[in-house]
Amino acid sequence: MTSPMEVSTWQVLARELIRINDLDPTYTMIHRGKLLWGDGWANQFCLHMLMFYDVGEAAKAAVVEPNQFWDYAIDNFSVCKRGVERRHFKAANGLNSISDLSREIPDPRFAFKRFQGRTLAEVTQRFSDIRGFGPYFIWKACDYLDRCMGLPVDYSGADKFLPSEPAKAAKAFWPDKSLAEALQIVVDEIKQYLAPPTYDRPCGPSEAETVLCLMKGYFITKVHVIGDGILHNHLSLGADPYNLRPLLPPEVDLYDWVRA
Repeated sequence: MTSPMEVSTWQVLARELIRINDLDPTYTMIHRGKLLWGDGWANQFCLHMLMFYDVGEAAKAAVVEPNQFWDYAIDNFSVCKRGVERRHFKAANGLNSISDLSREIPDPRFAFKRFQGRTLAEVTQRFSDIRGFGPYFIWKACDYLDRCMGLPVDYSGADKFLPSEPAKAAKAFWPDKSLAEALQIVVDEIKQYLAPPTYDRPCGPSEAETVLCLMKGYFITKVHVIGDGILHNHLSLGADPYNLRPLLPPEVDLYDWVRA
């Protein structure tokens, strides 16, 4: 019987997260789904994720007829499951955001053409007239563009757009460094690995932001363990009527790692 791996440094944590594809396992599922069912499916899936952040709910919305997508979002607004990051997407907050999105994106099959920008700054500007989108979900939109839609984003100057949780982690681990310096430290470590799901470039600021989030959850608050992101998404698919579970990275044994 193999002993669990001791994870005592953030470098080991980063390596293992990237190795098992646990940075954001949904990117692999979306990328593979896009190859099977096309850009329209992927756009509707990711657009619904930006609103409600639940893969099981996004799976349903991805197969809704495009001309019924916004009615579907409104009709199911009160009962739709929300991921913890979208726990405030309720009442007027959520409805106002959907109103803005539906105005800007009449056809959800082309949502990410509307969000597309060459840089993180340009993508941020694309959301200036859409309520309910702060740094976390704008960064998520960038990741969907870059990793899932094949529309590269330049993350230069990413420290200026860093969401609050990875920024807190950066300050906790490197209190004497600027955010830019801390982010670069992580990038310099992980650039030796290729970025999932397409493995077409080295890991960079996009992946470093997620590593910082998980450093906080693993070492500081200790609410995360390696592999729980994969498990969460498998569970969120429920009965999986659309057969998406095989497109996710495989589940792993959460006891294969221990905090040193």
